[in-house]
Amino acid sequence: MVNTKSKILIFGAGGHAKSVASVAVSAGFLVEGFVDPYFKNSYFNEKPVRKSLLDFHNREECYLALGVGDNSTRKKIVKELAIDNFSERFPSLIHHSCVISEEAKVGQGTVAMPNSVLGPGGKIGNFCILNTSCSVDHDSEIADYASIGPGATLGGAVKVDEGTAISIGATIKHGINIGKYSLIGASSYIHSDVEDY
Repeated sequence: MVNTKSKILIFGAGGHAKSVASVAVSAGFLVEGFVDPYFKNSYFNEKPVRKSLLDFHNREECYLALGVGDNSTRKKIVKELAIDNFSERFPSLIHHSCVISEEAKVGQGTVAMPNSVLGPGGKIGNFCILNTSCSVDHDSEIADYASIGPGATLGGAVKVDEGTAISIGATIKHGINIGKYSLIGASSYIHSDVEDY
C-alpha cells in the first residue's frame, strides 16, 4: 500500500503525461517532476523536466509512472528500467472516480483514468491504460501494455492480448478475442475475433 503524499516522477511530458499526473494527484501522490529526453523546456505542467531519471537527486525515494500513450514505447521504457531494478516502483494509479469491482485485479503500473469502469472478474495486466470513461465488463482480460481508449466499451469475457490499442469509442462484443499488437479503430464495432497484428 502506498502512503498518501508519496512522491512520484512521471515519464513523458505531453498530453498523456498531464493526464497521468492528474490521476496521480487524485490517488494521493505529489508529482515531483517529469522525465523526457526529447522535451525542449525545463518545466512542464509547472514541474521540472529532466532528460534522465538519474538527473533527479531524490529519485530513490520516488515512485514512478508512465505518462506515455504509445504501448510499444511504454514496454521499451520498462525494459530499459528493469536493468536498473526500477520496475518494482510503479504503483497502479486509479482515479478516485473509477468504479473498480472488488473482484477485479489491476496490474502494476496500470493507469485508470476518470470514470473508467472494470467489472467483476476483470483482469488488467501490467502497464495498461484504461482511458477516460471506458468500460470493461465482467470477466474480461486485458494483457500487459494494452490500452483502452476514451469511451470504448468491452462486453463481458473479452480478451485483449499484449500491446493492443482499442481506440476512442470502439465497441467490442461479448466473448471476443483480440490478438496481440492489434489496432482497433475509433468508433469500430468488433463482432468477431481479431488476429495478432
